[in-house]
Amino acid sequence: MPGAGADMRVLALSHVPAYGSGSGIYAAQVAGTLAARGHEAALLTPARSAYDVPGGVGLNWIGVPGHDGRWTLTTPFPTFSGHRDSALRYDDLSPDELASYLAVVRRALGDVAAEFRPDVIHVNHAFLLAMVVAEADRWPSVVVSHGSEFVRPLAGRLQALRQRALDGAGI
Repeated sequence: MPGAGADMRVLALSHVPAYGSGSGIYAAQVAGTLAARGHEAALLTPARSAYDVPGGVGLNWIGVPGHDGRWTLTTPFPTFSGHRDSALRYDDLSPDELASYLAVVRRALGDVAAEFRPDVIHVNHAFLLAMVVAEADRWPSVVVSHGSEFVRPLAGRLQALRQRALDGAGI
């Protein structure tokens, strides 16, 4: 990892686009602030959201049905409580849909990280994205919890995944 004062390469992950949700806006602003301070920053998010990504931030996005991307989910992107572009909640995912979501996220993260070569990954929410990063065990990460992953009741299988994310993040 670079020494003090050296530029870092930071990949920010968000489970929602960089618009329409505080979580997505937060991830984009973290990346934008880092880029403005001379670091290399990139964002991986579902759904194309280039119009709300700060200048200097590399955008990588996962497509959704009807808006294909380099990687495309088989369902709209899931959220904790909904988004203006997706009413699908994590609790609504069938086991097969959840497995497909995780497979797409793993492929996208692996590809983006191989190309961008981050020094650290900033993960928004101690949930599925944090779990995927921890399972890969290839990059240092910072996991930020905004509380949504704890306030929302989650189906039992999702509670177990949340715990894996927490364990992997060392929280």
